[in-house]
Amino acid sequence: MEIREFDSLPSTNKYCELLDLSQVGEFTVVWARRQTDGIGQRGNQWQTDGDKNLTFTLVLHPTFIQPSLQFSLTKALALAITDWLRSQQIEAMVKWPNDIYVGDRKICGILVENRISQQWDTAICGIGFNVNQTAWPADVPNAVSLSQLTSHTWQLRPILEALLAAIQQRYNQLRLGDTAALDSDYL
Repeated sequence: MEIREFDSLPSTNKYCELLDLSQVGEFTVVWARRQTDGIGQRGNQWQTDGDKNLTFTLVLHPTFIQPSLQFSLTKALALAITDWLRSQQIEAMVKWPNDIYVGDRKICGILVENRISQQWDTAICGIGFNVNQTAWPADVPNAVSLSQLTSHTWQLRPILEALLAAIQQRYNQLRLGDTAALDSDYL
């Protein structure tokens, strides 16, 4: 696993789109401490204060998955995030298809962009996870952060590493073909 850390990028996903992804190793992470033009689903922006949250993109090469099963990767990513939150005694749930909520408030969003030719070549998996931010713009009314939930300030790098370990566990479950367990946990 390689972590490429940047002080600031417009978007970690957009940065990855400019790379020759055939030359980027599996589980390469692009992490920006400040993201100035983050992207979300359906053209939405992912707004975040610099150095307070995790905004990163994970490059995967899930060639072992049939393209028709590509949503199973989104399930694995979402479950990994909820697994880690539960390890911190925070009950989280997946709001279909790819947002993570604690109660009625969003703590994490996931955006997967796939590259498919004759097989599934690459997945660019953007993750925005609210860690220490405590205030958001008025048009983001239902956000919550780990800090707000725990009354504790968190170090970003250890959380990133723990989330990546949780993702690797769920990804390995997917690699082993255990989609029935993933489906069951997701539902």
